Parts: sequence; structure tokens; C-alpha cells
Amino acid sequence: VVQFLRYLMKYFEKQASAQKNRLMAIVLRVVQCCLWCFEKCIKFINKNAYIQIALTGSNFCTAAKKAFFLIASNPLRFGAVFVLGSAIYYIGFVCITVGTAVVGYFLLQEMHEEVSPVIPVIVFTFMGYVVSRVFMSVFGMAVDTALQCFLLCEEEKIDGDFVPRSLRRFIDNKLKNKANTYEEAESG
Repeated sequence: VVQFLRYLMKYFEKQASAQKNRLMAIVLRVVQCCLWCFEKCIKFINKNAYIQIALTGSNFCTAAKKAFFLIASNPLRFGAVFVLGSAIYYIGFVCITVGTAVVGYFLLQEMHEEVSPVIPVIVFTFMGYVVSRVFMSVFGMAVDTALQCFLLCEEEKIDGDFVPRSLRRFIDNKLKNKANTYEEAESG
């Protein structure tokens, strides 16, 4: 729906530009920008709500609310994971795409020396691009899910067999630090 509205505003902008109505064209560009921001927010909330649904089994609205407040209460952690995840995403994307093209080139040269490698390498690069987009998309979702799972365990004070030992020690230390801070605030 939001994308349709963006395309509709783009159409109206072109109509306004054709009629030499600069003010209306500028207003429509601003509306398109606002709709783009709104669309990105909806996608972000949807993704995190679906992660919460998978983790907690709650309905969509409750999960979206939990995800929003989880993100709002841990902005530095989400920001750090976003920056690191984005860097790893792009490194993985480039490595998979380039690696596919290079391996394809060498295999082609080894098997068919007389064939020009230009078209096959372009095909290999395109295939590597598609595979890397799919693979890194799954990777990004796994990183976001692991972070939300960790924060949910920390906030709900969940300690079970499914939490790895090293992560359990980290959560226990964080909970002890929070308890000490809370006790100091009450006594002070």
C-alpha cells in the first residue's frame, strides 16, 4: 500500500513538473520522502515483530509492541549489532559474488580454454550476486534473531538448558550487575 502511494506521488510529481508547477513538484517530493521513511519503519517493525512472534508465540500486535520496547530499551546494542552486521553483510556479499566469478573463471579456463570467458563470467557474477543476496539476507535475520533472543533471555531472566554456557555466564554477570546497581540505588 505504501509503495503504491509512493508510485502515485511520483506520477503526480511528473504531472506537476510537466505543467511547470515547481511548488507542487517539491511538495510531492517531500511527501515521497516521508512515505519512504514510513515504509522503512514499517518493514523494520514487521521484521522485528515476526522475530518476536517466533520467540514468544504471541500475536502480531503484542509482538510488535514487545519488539519496539526491546529495541527502544537497548539502542546501543542494536546500533552496534547493526553496524557490525552491515559491515559483515557487505563483506560477505562481495566475497561470495567475487568468489563465484573467480572460481567460475578458473573452472572455465581449465575445462574449455578455447571459449571466451566474458559471457560466462558475467553469468557467474550474476549467479553469485543472487546467491549472496539470499544467503546474506538469511544471515542478517539470524543475527537479529540471536540478538533479540539474548535480550529477551536477559530481560525475562530466562536461564535454561538451551542457553550456551558462555552466554549463560554473560547473562548471569549482567543480572548480578543490575541487581547490585538496584540495591545501591535503594540504599543510597
